Amino acid sequence: MAVTTLIVDDSGETRAWLKVKLGTIGCEVVGEAEDAAAALPLFEALRPRLVILDIVMPDVDGLTAIDLFRHIIGLDPEVAVLVVSARPVADSHRFLKLGAIGYLEKPFIDFDKVAKLLTACFPELDASRPAAGAKRGLSARLGRHS
Repeated sequence: MAVTTLIVDDSGETRAWLKVKLGTIGCEVVGEAEDAAAALPLFEALRPRLVILDIVMPDVDGLTAIDLFRHIIGLDPEVAVLVVSARPVADSHRFLKLGAIGYLEKPFIDFDKVAKLLTACFPELDASRPAAGAKRGLSARLGRHS
């Protein structure tokens, strides 16, 4: 079962990169928002299990980001929120104390740490990740061997 995911980030390039990377570990991006105003209605409509939340966007300052985070958690205390920011790690501590599952600093270099964090939070992602050398596509469905 895929982990439904909402990406909230003002950068289209970042959303596209995250969508591809998250898909490789079994997440299904069900929605994308480029600002806080679009994020809440999407979250309420989609009820994803994971939210990737950029805390530095043109319409979001630190306090607004905390309010948005609290509102999301208030609507669904079971949702996992991964905070994304170009700010130093020190700024992420407030969100971690409020319940964020982790912090991803921009620019992104290595997705492996995020994959490990998400598979720890969502054990079903381990099964979704293709094993090294695993057959894919038609060969896998037909059970053909190399």
